[in-house]
Order: sequence, then structure tokens, then C-alpha cells
Amino acid sequence: MSPLATGLISWWLLKDNPFTVRRVASLLIAITGLSFIFYEQWQLELKALWGVLGILASSVLFSFSSVLVKKLSLATHPPDAFSQATGALVFSLPGLWFIWWIQDGHIPDQLPPVEAWGSILYLAVIGSLCGAVMFFYVLQRLAPASVALITLITPVLALWIGNGVANEALSFQAKCGVSLVLAGLCLYTDWQIGKWWQLFNRWVLNQYRQPAVEDSFIKHQQDIQNRIDRYK
Repeated sequence: MSPLATGLISWWLLKDNPFTVRRVASLLIAITGLSFIFYEQWQLELKALWGVLGILASSVLFSFSSVLVKKLSLATHPPDAFSQATGALVFSLPGLWFIWWIQDGHIPDQLPPVEAWGSILYLAVIGSLCGAVMFFYVLQRLAPASVALITLITPVLALWIGNGVANEALSFQAKCGVSLVLAGLCLYTDWQIGKWWQLFNRWVLNQYRQPAVEDSFIKHQQDIQNRIDRYK
């Protein structure tokens, strides 16, 4: 949902239409892949419906904020990515406290095990702080519609890491979903093979040209030195 919402909001605020037939088809393929991944977790209940509506609303708000940050950074000199990440985390902290108070509001009596502390520390430092800094850094340099593709890559990486580290089993539907997401991302990306081929040819020519130029320069210096010695 986030890539589609970000693209529509970019079209509205930035006057930039990121949609082509190929990209729309690739997004639909990737979203179909996500539906395959989470197929076993689908629930058609009233509570699940409210949860889905909440996720859709948060996705739209996230997309709107990303495009708005991009628009402000284009209009003025943007602050560095670390300052933006710090402001976003501080702004979200009261909301997290409020949700904790509504859901539970209870401080555990026993400390969690060491593995849990390691997971919490990793999520706080890498997942929240470093992740937010890198997100705003990339957002300053790429289009919001391209940055929104992170939301499609994250579930696939989570499945791979879970399978490789924790030996979590992948169902047939999940494997099909991963394949569809990767196919959609490959179709969405403009690989610019011709441009990369030109850069490669330029690099190869420079590798052969530099020794030839150096040899010519050395011969020219030797010729000048021979002429000087002749006049002496």
C-alpha cells in the first residue's frame, strides 16, 4: 500500500508522476506476493477489519509525511538526516507511551532474559535510530516513490533471516510470495543497462589509455633531454 500511496501523493504535492504501465504492473505483482506471504495470517473478523483500516491509515500518513519532508527539503536547505531522525523519534515517543498505557500499562516484575535484552537493544539502535537516519538520508537523494519500496523488501528480508538464523520453515505460499515480490522489484527498477555498459567501456579504455599516455609522456621527456644533451 505504501508505494502506491506515496506515488499518488507525490503526483499531487511534487507534480511528479512516478507511474508507468511497467511500474504499476510491477507494484501489483509485488503486492500479490505480499498477500501470498501473509496468506496464512488472514482473518476475516471485525477486529481484523479495524486492524487493517488502522494499518492503511498509518500507511497513508507515513507516505504523506515522506512526500512532505521531500517537498520541504527541495524548497529549503534541509537539516541533516540525524536531526530529522531524532525529531521523528522524539515526536513518536508520546504516542508509544500512550499505546503502552492503553494496552497494558504494567511494568514487568521479572527482567527478561539476555536474548530479549539483546533483541531490544538491536531494535533500538539498529532498527530505530540507524534505520531512521539511513531512511532520511536516502529520502534526501531519491524520489519518495523509490524509497517506499523499502516496505516491500522488508518482509522478504525478514523471512530470509528467520529461515537462515532461526531455522524457521517457509511454506510454499511464502516461497511463491517471495518470488513474486522479487520479480516485481526487478520489473520496477530501471536498470539502465546501456548506461552501465558505457561506464564499463569507459573504464576499460581508461585502463589501456593510461599506460599509453604515460609511455608517450616518458618518451617525450627523453626526447627533450636528448636534445638538451645534444646542444651541450
